[in-house]
Amino acid sequence: MMKRFTRVARLSVLCIFTLLFSYATAYAVPVADSVSEFSSVQGQDDWYYGYYTTPGDYSTFMQMTLFDPAGWWEESSTQPPWTVLWDTGGHPGSIHWAVRRWVSETTGTVTISGLLQDNDPVLMGGVVGRILVDGVEVFSQVVDAYPGSTYGPPSVNYSITVPVSLGAYVDFAIDANGYEGYDNTTFTATIDAAVTPVPEPATLLLLGSGLAGVAVLRRRFKN
Repeated sequence: MMKRFTRVARLSVLCIFTLLFSYATAYAVPVADSVSEFSSVQGQDDWYYGYYTTPGDYSTFMQMTLFDPAGWWEESSTQPPWTVLWDTGGHPGSIHWAVRRWVSETTGTVTISGLLQDNDPVLMGGVVGRILVDGVEVFSQVVDAYPGSTYGPPSVNYSITVPVSLGAYVDFAIDANGYEGYDNTTFTATIDAAVTPVPEPATLLLLGSGLAGVAVLRRRFKN
C-alpha cells in the first residue's frame, strides 16, 4: 500500500515541477527586424534613420529628411557626403557615421544578431560596424572585403545579448574607418527579447490543489 502511495506521490510531484519548470524557462520573442521593418517613414516600428553630427556621440543623432524614391535615406541630395541608409545596410559619410536607431519597446534582456559585411573589395581600410545602447558601445567590428586584408574579415555573423530599458536608444552605426570611398556595407539586425512566462491564477490554483491532493493521499495511506 505504501509503495502505491509513493508511486502516486512521485508522479504528482513530477507533474507539478514539470509545469513549474515550463513557466520558469525563458524563451525568445522577436521584437524588431531592421530589414523587414525598413520604412520611408521616420519612427515607423520605432526605427529612425540618420547620422551623428559628432562621430561616436549618440546625443548628436540627427534624423535624415530626404528619402530617395529608389529606396534609401540620405543626408544630402548631392554627393558627397555619401551618408546613406537602405533596408539591408548603408554607406558612411565623409564626416558622419550613418546610424540606424531603434527605440526599445521593452525592458529586460535582448539578443541582437545579424550580418555585418563590407561589399566593396577595394583596398581602402574597410568599415567599422558598431552597436551602441544609450551611447555605450556594446559591439564593434572591422570588416574589409579586400583580398588578404589585415584590417578584418570580409563579413561577420554577430550575436550579442545586452540589457535594455524601455525607450533606450539602440544605434547601429557604420563608420568609414578612415576614407569613406567604397564603403557599401551590409548591416542587418534582428532583436529578440527574453521572456519568462508568469503562471496565471488558474494555474497557481491547480498547482496548489495538486500539492494538497498529495498531502491528503499521504494521510489516507498512513491511516
